[in-house]
Amino acid sequence: MDKYILIYAYTNFSKGELNYWNDLSDLLKKKGFKLLILAPIYPNGKYKFLCHKFTERLDDVLINPLFKNCNGNFKKYLDRELVWYGESSKDRLSAAKSQKLYFEKILNEVNPCLVVLANGQHASELIFKDLIRERKIPLTFLERGCLPKSWHLDDLGITAGTSIALKKLEEINVENTTHNIELFKSYYLNGQFTWWQQPESNNQLNIRERFNVSKDTKLILFLNQLDNDTSNFLYSPLFNNNHEAFSWFLKGIKDENCFVIAKKHPWFSGNENEFSRAFEKQGVEGVWIDDISLFDCLEQTDYVAAVNSTVVFEAMLYEKPVLQLGKSILSNKEIVYEIKGKDDFQTVNHWLESLEFKDRVERYNVFMSYMIKNELSFFSKECIKFGFNDSKLFLNWILSRLDDNRKGRKLLSFLEKEKRVRKQYLVQRMMRKIAKKSLNLIKKYVK
Repeated sequence: MDKYILIYAYTNFSKGELNYWNDLSDLLKKKGFKLLILAPIYPNGKYKFLCHKFTERLDDVLINPLFKNCNGNFKKYLDRELVWYGESSKDRLSAAKSQKLYFEKILNEVNPCLVVLANGQHASELIFKDLIRERKIPLTFLERGCLPKSWHLDDLGITAGTSIALKKLEEINVENTTHNIELFKSYYLNGQFTWWQQPESNNQLNIRERFNVSKDTKLILFLNQLDNDTSNFLYSPLFNNNHEAFSWFLKGIKDENCFVIAKKHPWFSGNENEFSRAFEKQGVEGVWIDDISLFDCLEQTDYVAAVNSTVVFEAMLYEKPVLQLGKSILSNKEIVYEIKGKDDFQTVNHWLESLEFKDRVERYNVFMSYMIKNELSFFSKECIKFGFNDSKLFLNWILSRLDDNRKGRKLLSFLEKEKRVRKQYLVQRMMRKIAKKSLNLIKKYVK
């Protein structure tokens, strides 16, 4: 019998992330635990942990013929899948039952001492979470950190649902130092990295000149976000979707001498035309763009507005006043200008006046220095060189919450089957490469 730590993570196994997970696996092994990571993809490089691929969307689930034996109320899971992915002609009920059987098999064999669950709000994760809690297995949550190249762990949930988000700054034991965030800021501004792929920065670009915006006009960046995401359906209590939030925002600034850059989220696939039409409808000058780097936008605009994008953390690194229309970790801390209701245009005015903004920057720096020291775990070598937390913070979090009495099977049947399938796939991929090389050589010789 073996002891397992199970991590369900949205990791792309980049070089930095893979090194991080390998280090964590080594640390856990020294403590007598095996690390099993469920992820949406397999690592390309060498890995030292057990790995299994999960399926996020119910529409992509392989139906288990035994699903007919699976009982229970699946309505809340199907409702959540509808929120994330809309209508479908596929048999989602059978898929949800198949997912339940799949997760039951994993928990039966692994019987983990602790589960670390990323997001936890997709239909499949809700199924998994309910099974974990039924078995009284210790559970904690994982998400991408509010600063790029970091992870954040919490016992309550993610983003605005975390323990730290619910506290006022005065309730947190912060130190009167900004050293950590100053180190990160220098690294960030020099490296220009964020969570999502961006167009290349253009040093020759002048946004005001490109769109013929005068120096006296306020240049505002609005960050588009996804509707089918927890940032919208859980932590945007005032608006049903991003377009509604954008329209309200334009209404609040229509009497200002301003120009708005509405930057498309890299994964946004909704109706872009309705954002462009919103400018005309509200009588505000602006443009919807997807070809300008986030860093050029943050550098050159005067103000930033968003529902709750993690980019608001990056905007504060550029010391730009941020208007927040939803909830985030920065809520309740008098750092961003956060509206309290749909009639709260006073906060919009305070934001445009940059009221007490110096104090807000100071509060941000103190708070984020605390976050770096106590809450965020980095997978960047440069950050680790600064003395920031690495996988050891993750290890200590796990060790303080696990149930040491749980043991699982030595050989996991679902992994053994996966190994055979994976080996077959790798062999086939190698054969295709050899065939392609041979064909190219033949073509070259014939010529």
